[in-house]
Amino acid sequence: MGDLPITGKYHEDHDFSDKENIYAYEKKREALQIYPQRTTVIVVVETGLRVGVQTHIIMSPTIYGVGTGLFNKLSIQVPTLIRAALRAGQSEVIGRGKSEWDYVHIADLAQLYDLLVRKIIARVELPSGEKGILFSATGRYQWLELAQAIADALFQLKAITTDEVRSIDLPSAVEKWGWDQLITELSFASK
Repeated sequence: MGDLPITGKYHEDHDFSDKENIYAYEKKREALQIYPQRTTVIVVVETGLRVGVQTHIIMSPTIYGVGTGLFNKLSIQVPTLIRAALRAGQSEVIGRGKSEWDYVHIADLAQLYDLLVRKIIARVELPSGEKGILFSATGRYQWLELAQAIADALFQLKAITTDEVRSIDLPSAVEKWGWDQLITELSFASK
């Protein structure tokens, strides 16, 4: 579930279900508004169908936790917001922070990938193509809850002097957090 309350381009409350046709929904939404991630999902599914290759797409929300791999061990959103809070001396959120987004721990996501690859190798019949879009969320949060958790942890560590979360507007967030973080925030920022 997500919306674009700051830009005002689109708002929808939609919780996906395993029983619905996610691919058909993605096609419908893409016809209303082009979105790069959705475009990629559609192209992957259609290309796989055209050339006869099974496709399985894992749609991951906010990934949190420290990874155990050899390379990048941190996600994007939480570390960016922690660094921004340290620079500002206070945790911040765009607007009221009331929008919700799903999350998954990196270890749970790694287990999902491992399970999927093992089943593919064992030739277990799995949904693929139009039915092979999987969601890896294990829970849901509001951006304000995340900002408050960051404030509480940093305040307890005495890394910042207040546990209050400050609301900032979009231009301030662009200046403070940089464009990469706002690619995420623009779609899921608070009302």
